[in-house]
Amino acid sequence: MNPDMVKARHILERIQKREIYKFVDEVRPGKKPMSQSCLKIQSEIGSLSDSLNKEDISVNILKYDYGMNTKNPCDKFMFYSKNQPTKPYYIRKEEVSVMLPNSFQDCVIQMFCKDQDKLELAKDCFDKWCANNDYKMKSVSHNAVLTPLKRKSIGQGRSAKNPKKLSKF
Repeated sequence: MNPDMVKARHILERIQKREIYKFVDEVRPGKKPMSQSCLKIQSEIGSLSDSLNKEDISVNILKYDYGMNTKNPCDKFMFYSKNQPTKPYYIRKEEVSVMLPNSFQDCVIQMFCKDQDKLELAKDCFDKWCANNDYKMKSVSHNAVLTPLKRKSIGQGRSAKNPKKLSKF
């Protein structure tokens, strides 16, 4: 077997066995411009601990926009009126709607841990890196259950154990 293909084969075997990288956490940098690369962030996070290497983690930077980075795509739309159908014109943001967003690009920095044993250490290092860069973490953990709990009583005179049977008050 080609020695260059050994690493690729190992990754494919891990995917087939569902031994995929574990999600650590994510942060939204907000309005700060994102100029760092994934490799630079990995190096910075890996340097925060002696036990964690940059090879133990993977960082993804996801940018969502409307195709024009931070610019408003509606600024490029031309409108026509019924009175002058051959003369196009632009509409200012204030004239359109108050429901238009103020930001037209969103960025998310995600971190994954390749080694299951270093997951807690990776989480601590990611938290430190976010604090060093003044990124505010979300208050909801991804490990928390986000599904609402079932109600104990369905209401309207029926019991939760047997919804068809009316309960006696």
